[in-house]
Amino acid sequence: MPYGLVARVAGPSSEATVPHRFVNIISQTSVSGIKWFVFMVLAGLIELTIAMIHVENRGTKVITMLIFATAVAVSTLLIMAYDRPFGGGVFVTPAALKDVLPR
Repeated sequence: MPYGLVARVAGPSSEATVPHRFVNIISQTSVSGIKWFVFMVLAGLIELTIAMIHVENRGTKVITMLIFATAVAVSTLLIMAYDRPFGGGVFVTPAALKDVLPR
């Protein structure tokens, strides 16, 4: 919901609490352990499938497994970044939020 629309509907008294409420909601979200486990199992199974398909051609196997391993690493980094944005593995400081808040 856009900030301006909330401010018009709720009135000026609640204008200051809207961004704070959004920050609290975002900071309390996280990726559960079972999702991490499933992600890693699927990545391992796909890696095994790639190796089995290209078992006779080593060059192709190495290239495709490197490409897929890079995709898994990037996906893991993205999940870590969005897991807990204010305190996880990759985090955002409050200074960055102060720059984008309307004055």
